[in-house]
Amino acid sequence: QYEEACNRMHSAASLGGFLLWLADLENNQADMQGSGEGAHAVNVLTYHRSKGLEWPIVICHSLEGNLRAEVWGVDIIQESEDIDLGNVLGNRWLRYWVNPYADQIRSTSLDEKLEESEANRQAREKALREEARLLYVGLTRARDYLVFPSRASPAKWLNRVWHEGQEDLPTLSPDERESPWEWGGQFLKIENEVFAYPRDFTHAEAPEEAILFLEERAGKQQHELYDIDAAKEPFTQEASARIGDVFQYDNLLKLEEGIDLYAAAKGIKAFLAADHSEYPVQERLLLSEGMIGRFEMGDTAPRALALLGDAWAGFLGRQFDIGRAYRKYPIRYFHHGRLFANVIDLLLETPKGMVVIQHSGFAGGELPKMKQRALQNLGSWCYLSGCAVREIFGREEVRTFVHFVMSGTLVEVRLDG
Repeated sequence: QYEEACNRMHSAASLGGFLLWLADLENNQADMQGSGEGAHAVNVLTYHRSKGLEWPIVICHSLEGNLRAEVWGVDIIQESEDIDLGNVLGNRWLRYWVNPYADQIRSTSLDEKLEESEANRQAREKALREEARLLYVGLTRARDYLVFPSRASPAKWLNRVWHEGQEDLPTLSPDERESPWEWGGQFLKIENEVFAYPRDFTHAEAPEEAILFLEERAGKQQHELYDIDAAKEPFTQEASARIGDVFQYDNLLKLEEGIDLYAAAKGIKAFLAADHSEYPVQERLLLSEGMIGRFEMGDTAPRALALLGDAWAGFLGRQFDIGRAYRKYPIRYFHHGRLFANVIDLLLETPKGMVVIQHSGFAGGELPKMKQRALQNLGSWCYLSGCAVREIFGREEVRTFVHFVMSGTLVEVRLDG
């Protein structure tokens, strides 16, 4: 695109112009192309920005420049090595030196004095440390191959780092087979191989690959939801629900008028999920008292809620030969490639099969309304939960019930299909 723009404007294309063109795109927020992440992508970035990244091949550029040790400009001078956390800015000051000669300072008396000054020595040491840090970052980014573009001149950057600032003392020689670096008590060996290339490289065509493109928009369509909402999907084509056995137990809990029945039902369900008959009496009463206060059940006596728990546990023990009970049992079941995720309030394992019980806070009072509620609101839920339990436990016999906690009624939902 840059070359096309140059052709239109009858101007020469150059590296500097290309960088300015990219900067102009960014400033105008017109750069809509993301960075390349493919196998043939080339990432160009600074040594600082490369920290923490890795590539199969890394080419370290701009290594042959001179050491950037400058005393000019702004610098922070620290008079003490220790930092006082109570006075963080103490013993430090800003120094600003202006170069009066600009690029003609060489061979002046000021230049000669600075070469022998302590400030120049400190600036050089600081620049050497920074150069070593950046070189470490660059050299450790490569996974397989590390390339150093160079010319016939000595590698001053390597000499400075290895010989503590001495540029003229060679570190590596093409005629030597042993490096100055030691690993495991032995000096590392060097294998030199020289490749002769012509002055001009031939052009290599990149292999053509299939073009990735986005298909045309299909428009608005109906798609089946991945998550199954049992309250909204009847599943009548797979199974038909009908009422089976109906049981009732003694529910002596009397709630005062005016309280929120929905909140009270949530409190009863929470208590039944947490209560165990083998708990000490005082602990069960404290549990009851906590539920009554949390769910604003008025002046309900804690003992009355505990007696309800006894009646429920006794009824279950008489009605079902319980081998093992699971409370708040989470299920994740894939039905025809779609996910049904839910929590079963009470799951009983018996010799005759599995029993699924789901608590309901419906306070309709009359049995016909409770039956209708069980079929319409929880029919699909019972079907899917039964399928999930069969798959999880490998048991074919599964019964599903809806427990109406406000009236002490257990309604069985049978599914044919």
